[in-house]
Amino acid sequence: NAPRYQNWSVNVQRTMGNFLVDLAYVGNRGTGLSSSIPINQVDPKYLTLGSLLRQNINSAEVQAAGFTAPFDGFTGTLAQALRPYPQFLNVTSRNSGDGKTWYDAFQAKLEHRYGDWQLMASYTFSKSQASLHFRQIFTQSQTYPQNSYDLSREKYLAPIDQPHVLNILNSWDIPVGKGKRWLNQGGVVNAVLGGWTLAAAQRYYSGNVSAVSAPNTLSNALFSGSKRANTTGQTLRTAASRSDLDPDDPSVRYFNSGAFALPGEFEFGSAALYIAGFRQPKVLQENVSLLKQFEVIPVGERSVKAILRADFFNFLNRNVFNVNMSIGNANFGRATSPNLQPRFVTMGMRLEF
Repeated sequence: NAPRYQNWSVNVQRTMGNFLVDLAYVGNRGTGLSSSIPINQVDPKYLTLGSLLRQNINSAEVQAAGFTAPFDGFTGTLAQALRPYPQFLNVTSRNSGDGKTWYDAFQAKLEHRYGDWQLMASYTFSKSQASLHFRQIFTQSQTYPQNSYDLSREKYLAPIDQPHVLNILNSWDIPVGKGKRWLNQGGVVNAVLGGWTLAAAQRYYSGNVSAVSAPNTLSNALFSGSKRANTTGQTLRTAASRSDLDPDDPSVRYFNSGAFALPGEFEFGSAALYIAGFRQPKVLQENVSLLKQFEVIPVGERSVKAILRADFFNFLNRNVFNVNMSIGNANFGRATSPNLQPRFVTMGMRLEF
């Protein structure tokens, strides 16, 4: 089937005074999308052979088990002999059309565009899912199935899934000074207190999901492209909150290492590639700008104006750390590198004429 996206949405809008409220449901489905399927993987029914798969086809153990070379002159392993096409190594069906995507979202917007205060706020509550999600031809971004013989188990959260995203943009021309609501006068009062603008950009969103992967011990037994970990049924998250994370304290863990276990050497993992609770901590970020505008040389409508500006990035100086999410790693669940830079300030001036 040809690749196809189906999109739909329902919007309800209402104005209330100077505010516009927009509520929407947005959904789409993708089918027949590009994907990469290994078609020369060994059938998992042979996993019961265990380490015999890695032995040479001419070994006594393999011969005793009743296996023979698939063609004259073959000298590879038993696993290679059991491939659908033993004369080839890895064979991948590019753009196979097995990829599927699902997206459902509730979106809310609030706008105020009149007067001294400008506001644009949006909130999205969504779920993104994928199955053998698409391969970008130029970047080779792709996900291989754990078991090419059972693609029905390959539906999981998409790696771009972020269930909560809140964006707020504010700009306030402070109504003080000549022609404004308060202290409507020129002179020194207007020069000092007039012409100020306060703006803020706030962004709050869920952390990125991480793959529930395990060391691929099947790469030379089944020639599978990936392997998942097992879930144990234990609680995934610990009691530690985002604010408790400290890279210098090894006792603080964001995730419970007992929630996952590595499968046996010749076993598939039971977990989905991406699961809802296995994601980086949420990110809270505020950037603030303060501007002062004043006339340098008043020349009618073409007066020369100066704008002084100070920008405060990560205004509240929040600590947001990345967490080690490598299952089986000794530092699993610990805070590692920072996700946000510490607060810093830039200042500048611009002339307009």
